[in-house]
Amino acid sequence: MKSSRGCFCGRVANRRPFLEKAKIDISNEKYLRAVLAIVKEKIKLFKDVPEWTSYFFSENYEFDSESVKKVFGKPEAATHLKALREEFAKIDKWDLGTLEPTLKSLAQKLGCKTGDLVHPARVAVSGRSVGPSLYHMLEVMGKERVLKRFDRMMTQLGAK
Repeated sequence: MKSSRGCFCGRVANRRPFLEKAKIDISNEKYLRAVLAIVKEKIKLFKDVPEWTSYFFSENYEFDSESVKKVFGKPEAATHLKALREEFAKIDKWDLGTLEPTLKSLAQKLGCKTGDLVHPARVAVSGRSVGPSLYHMLEVMGKERVLKRFDRMMTQLGAK
């Protein structure tokens, strides 16, 4: 990832004022580094960091209305999100090796495409239809945060 001055080499301390001004919580450097690692391919300039990471650091992230309309305009989307939430709640080991097979197994059980679960999950946790790998994003965010965000979306849809 490049800054407007050159290469972003992971030196968070040098970027502290920028990150603070962008309202990115830098109190947990391990979490910050994990977030930056999974979004680095989406970011061309350092000034783009807030756009691609803000939802990782705030529960007051905005939902892109077009993404919500496109994904949750399908009647089964809320039901799929609820089923995924129930499956994810059962997971003890919250990591890539568990999240992806759990989602794919549920898609098979429901008789739907993987994307029919991926897209509602992505919009629920980030408010957007694009971003880093869903499984990486879910792993970094953690189980508690992801489940709360699923709940928030289902409440918003009147599906809880």
